[in-house]
Amino acid sequence: FGPCERMKSLIMQGNATQHPEKAGNGRTSNKQHKEERFSCETCGKEFQRSDLLTDHVKIHRRQKPYGCDQCEMKFAKPSYLKIHLRRHAGDRPFPCNQCEKRFFDIYDLRKHILSMLKTIIFLVQHEGE
Repeated sequence: FGPCERMKSLIMQGNATQHPEKAGNGRTSNKQHKEERFSCETCGKEFQRSDLLTDHVKIHRRQKPYGCDQCEMKFAKPSYLKIHLRRHAGDRPFPCNQCEKRFFDIYDLRKHILSMLKTIIFLVQHEGE
């Protein structure tokens, strides 16, 4: 998938900035492009915005332009660097509401919760053995 027919025409003419459905933020209206998808040629994953696809492709190409100023690590996306910097700072803003543990990012918290659930399910299934 790609740009709408009007955008394709404007791109061919070199006038892509003159898209008729610009939203206040300079992007084309979501209403106008609801069906638009951008597909990764490597894995087929689809994105609603081309900038998200661009960030995704960096991962396949192993491009890591976002470097940590405290160590040698580099990242494909600024959000990955942000999570990494929390480790240097010791900032764990994601608490578990069942125990006292805290996590650097939501993904680690989710893994922790899943692990706890698996343990609970195991204990319930083997109760009384």
